[in-house]
Amino acid sequence: MKKLLLANRTLMTLIWRIFADKIRAFLSIIISAICVISLICGSDNVFGQNHKLDSLWNVYNKAKHDTTRIKFLNEDIGYMYESINPDTAIFFYTKALQLADKNLVGLEKARFLSLKATSLRYIGIVHAAKGHYPEALKNYFASLKLFEELNDKAGI
Repeated sequence: MKKLLLANRTLMTLIWRIFADKIRAFLSIIISAICVISLICGSDNVFGQNHKLDSLWNVYNKAKHDTTRIKFLNEDIGYMYESINPDTAIFFYTKALQLADKNLVGLEKARFLSLKATSLRYIGIVHAAKGHYPEALKNYFASLKLFEELNDKAGI
């Protein structure tokens, strides 16, 4: 009787080990499939953003007027980088700010002041999102001051 119980227990252990190995193999395949699907779906989004950024850069480089370049830096390129790399977004918003500063002479001064104020507001938004509240407030108030000087109700 002891031999029969021992043989039965050995058989059950062997069956369990085979079954456990099959489950491990099945779970390994499922996990691998999930990882591959995630990579494929996720890479489409990343590559899609790169393609869009490349297209925006092409349009930016072909732009003939600084107002167009500033708008692309603020509303398109900088905005795209906010979700990818906020520091890079600040870089491009600052580049737009510098381009606006360069053009603060002549008949279109008010237009470039408005674009400068918009750049400052966007820089403030990114700093606020990063938790850099003093820097965000500094940029918000500088933007507000310019919009008030221009009596731009939409900007205020």
